[in-house]
Amino acid sequence: MRLVRSTDEVVAAVQQAVDQGKRISVRSSGHCYEDFVHHPDVQMIVDMSGMSAVYHDERRGAVAVESGATNLRTYQTLYPEWGAVVPTGFCYSVTIGGHVSGGAWGPLCRLHGLVVDHLYAVEVVVVDARGKARAVVTTREADDPRRDLWWAHTGGGGGNFGIVTRYWFRSPDATGRDPGALLPKPPAELLVSAVGWAWSELSRQEFGQLARNYAEWHVAHRGPDDPHRALISQLVFNHSGLSMSSRVRCLYSASRWLSGKPDRMNEDLYSARSVQLTSYGGRINAVDPAATAAPHRDAAFKMLWQVFWNDPADDDRYLSWARDCYREVYADTGGVPVPNEVTDGCYVNYPDIDLGDPRFNTSSTPWHTLYYKDNYPRLQRVKAKWDPHNVFRHSQSVRPPAG
Repeated sequence: MRLVRSTDEVVAAVQQAVDQGKRISVRSSGHCYEDFVHHPDVQMIVDMSGMSAVYHDERRGAVAVESGATNLRTYQTLYPEWGAVVPTGFCYSVTIGGHVSGGAWGPLCRLHGLVVDHLYAVEVVVVDARGKARAVVTTREADDPRRDLWWAHTGGGGGNFGIVTRYWFRSPDATGRDPGALLPKPPAELLVSAVGWAWSELSRQEFGQLARNYAEWHVAHRGPDDPHRALISQLVFNHSGLSMSSRVRCLYSASRWLSGKPDRMNEDLYSARSVQLTSYGGRINAVDPAATAAPHRDAAFKMLWQVFWNDPADDDRYLSWARDCYREVYADTGGVPVPNEVTDGCYVNYPDIDLGDPRFNTSSTPWHTLYYKDNYPRLQRVKAKWDPHNVFRHSQSVRPPAG
């Protein structure tokens, strides 16, 4: 384990790993649901938690956030200091490093788009063809010769191209250098309403109507200029025995669930009872799918299957439960949410090794298409250019082009 506190220390750690032939991985918050960080073959973990600064970079005219800063630290710095916000995620303890590189969405996404829609620049420690580690800064400027590396970090996933040390944020329409004018303003007020029902109060028919109403509203209001884009909601179906604990299994998909389509899904969701639907769309859908590496720019909401348990002896039971529910819902498309008129693939920040396993994915759609859709070949070219020796890899990392 190498706990680093500066970009120079990251460069030194990576160079040491390369020189000694050690398999390397990077950890920012440690929220990865697969073994991409703590894999048995990994011999050095670079821990970014010591790099957590959030500050105004006057020279670049942007707000800099180091990759070890949590969502909470980012919010609690931007708002009190400058009355600004980056529309990051729901989970306060997730850190910016892996969160942003996977596309990053949260409660303000319908109003302000994805976090990467406000990403101006990124600093990455890479390894060149000579085996030399170095830090490079790349921006979204059209004439930046390194712009492809910036683009790859707007949804290409963590651990693929190098180690991110910091990001710089400035909205595309921002002018001047006043930090209070570089990013969106947070809402002046927040109205919260919560409603709950016991399972015993809902028949299957009523459950189906509830899910259908949620889906149809979001489909009707997913447009980038919809007057209701400031509204966001979560519809959570929890099994009566579900409780928070130390072990978790999550599976994710993006959905274009259209009116009249969800009858089969409603039946399976009622049986699953551990599903969360969350608002998407709005300003997210104003961006072309190829403009950033995050391709899901037409979805209405996200769907998350999750189950928690305590005892490792129950692993098989709960994993089977989650897998069976997911497979049943997507039975018509080979057990996975193949991009079509109803579903739109999977979110890379909730990685799922099952997507590449022919036992669970019986479709003809590979895991990388579910994550990246048509953007994957371009990500492969970035990989070949910036990580020619495939130093930064895991079991679902972007693969170099064949040949």
